[in-house]
Amino acid sequence: MDADAHNLSYWATVKQEAMLVAQMYPGDEFLSRVVPGTSVLDLGCGTGVITRWLAGKGYRMIGVDINEAAIQEAMTQDALNSYVLADITDALPYPDNSFDAIVLTYVLVSMIKHEVASAVARECVRLIRPGGYVWLCEALYSPEYAKRYERGFSETGMRNVAVALDEVGDVKRFIKHYEPSEIDDLFHPLTRVYDENKTIRSSGSGMEVVSTVRMYQKV
Repeated sequence: MDADAHNLSYWATVKQEAMLVAQMYPGDEFLSRVVPGTSVLDLGCGTGVITRWLAGKGYRMIGVDINEAAIQEAMTQDALNSYVLADITDALPYPDNSFDAIVLTYVLVSMIKHEVASAVARECVRLIRPGGYVWLCEALYSPEYAKRYERGFSETGMRNVAVALDEVGDVKRFIKHYEPSEIDDLFHPLTRVYDENKTIRSSGSGMEVVSTVRMYQKV
């Protein structure tokens, strides 16, 4: 099964799941480095929850997502910032060095093949200005997901890929859990300036997920 194509179809029709918790929001590591009033791109913004939160902190926000209903909902709730319907795995309609910062919250978890995640990372590197930052919060490998990894491997032949199942046991979507070094490799042209691992309980499955918050700077 082509897990990335499956996920693309899923997120094009399903709005952002109610999984965001406070630990997934950018914290002082972001707020102390990125000056209010500067431009920030929220990749995979869903209905714009974090986009609006950062706008409330004084940032000029643009949110991008593949889900048309999510973008429409975001625009309905927020007339002050811009929301764009686009596939973030493709080149985005902005010139090089357009943004002071980019945020990704549980976005790479849906990029199963390395080349897909690499394309997103390269686009981040292209779009941020020199001195700018990429902030991300992503899930790490966790032994608690062993059974789900087994099902993911049987479906995709890839390790550290978990599955979310629907009510009848069919695959709803695939979830890539990373090693910290994998994320660093994706953003290797940039310099890592912050990293912190934290345990977050998923509001969907109720399972604990070890996540990493990382910031990279374009120097």
